[in-house]
Amino acid sequence: MPIQINGSGTITGITAGGLPDGSIATDDIANNAVTAGKLATTLDLSGKTVTLPSGAGGQVLQYQYVRHTSSTQLTSSGAFYELTSSLRIAFTPVSNDSTLILHATGTFCSPNSGNISHAAFYDVTNSAYVDVPTQTDSRLACHWAQRTTPHDGNDHDYMTITHAVANTNTTARTYTLYHSTEGKIDQFLASTLSGVGGFNTPLFFSITEVAN
Repeated sequence: MPIQINGSGTITGITAGGLPDGSIATDDIANNAVTAGKLATTLDLSGKTVTLPSGAGGQVLQYQYVRHTSSTQLTSSGAFYELTSSLRIAFTPVSNDSTLILHATGTFCSPNSGNISHAAFYDVTNSAYVDVPTQTDSRLACHWAQRTTPHDGNDHDYMTITHAVANTNTTARTYTLYHSTEGKIDQFLASTLSGVGGFNTPLFFSITEVAN
């Protein structure tokens, strides 16, 4: 007899004593069914391999993010380097066949300059940029580039970057954001201008692991 939860609040189909406390043993779960009498309040799958059902591509396996704010202005100029260590995410994939979606956003001020800004995701653990395009000639290989139109000393613009990279292992690694400029000084977190035209805004970085 199948287990039924009735509108009256009663449950039928479970033998007496069939709702013990404790965890469900992994060998009690098969073919999307739970052995009668093995319902419990906790499910311990530590150290076990979880196989997703067929056609589960695109399912979110895990999500991590960091939101960094400060009243102190963060400036960036010159060649590529880590924008701030406060955006680092220590990440361990749960699958050895998944896709990692890296996403970063933030407002910046480019004071009265038409020079270009660049950014790229970086793997701190392996000392390597994350799947940047192949560099050709003297072009800069990166994930984002933008020129802000010069107007005055309070030229605001918005940085938004999304990149998907194939993951092939469950080795722990740390990701961060690198930034560079074409000689100018970009301002993050707080503008030099203190007034209604200025800003205090956060920097945001997230990583989503999805099943293939």
